Amino acid sequence: MATQQINVQRWSVTSTKPFEIGAQIFRYYPYLAGEYIPHGTELLQITSDPNDAGAAAVGHSLLGDTKLTLESLIQLVPQNTETSPPTPLPANAPLPSPPNSPLTANEAFAALSELRRNTPAAVGIALAQQKSRSSRAVIAFIGDGSLQYSVQSLYTAAQHHLRLIYIVLCNDEYATLKEFAVLENTPNVPALDLPGLDIVSTAKGFGCIGVQAKTNEELKIAFAAALKADGPTVIAIPIKRERRPLVPS
Repeated sequence: MATQQINVQRWSVTSTKPFEIGAQIFRYYPYLAGEYIPHGTELLQITSDPNDAGAAAVGHSLLGDTKLTLESLIQLVPQNTETSPPTPLPANAPLPSPPNSPLTANEAFAALSELRRNTPAAVGIALAQQKSRSSRAVIAFIGDGSLQYSVQSLYTAAQHHLRLIYIVLCNDEYATLKEFAVLENTPNVPALDLPGLDIVSTAKGFGCIGVQAKTNEELKIAFAAALKADGPTVIAIPIKRERRPLVPS
């Protein structure tokens, strides 16, 4: 098998060249015909898994210990003493006033515009914050259906008294799977409605604080209280059911 030497330093001197470290580059989810990455983009995958390295359809793969590689790469990163948050992206459309009842997903995000998403990885981030004695809270956005895949993270967060706030958007359905059904032209897929999920009771059962917020004002009050709480809080927000195409037309 032919080998090629990769000049890693060439990637490290500019932030315009993307890295993928310790995971698959492409999930093929959903599959769509076309280019994998934009024309002219260079991609470097750093992984210890030869299967992931061999499966990469484009770019370069650097096979080796990711920890040792990162320790070497960090020496090539220029020192930067200035940090500034990125400019917020503009909203796609103006929000109605007064807000809808129940809120839409966009309205819920707008009420908490400075937050970020992802869970249960948020538990790991919160553990790191706790270990470093940081006072910053970690916020995780997730849907009520998606939460069922990783609901055990609530227990871990409660056991470690993490400063973690879960924002759970509740539409009583697997909306993304319904959108996949449209994309794959497979109508009438069963078991995608989830009536009766009680996210607040679930949160309390795992040892978290659980509250429901139906309006912007209730959400802001609940979030302010969660920031002061000694442990994780789950804020359940009922939202409207909306269909959003997985692939924009």
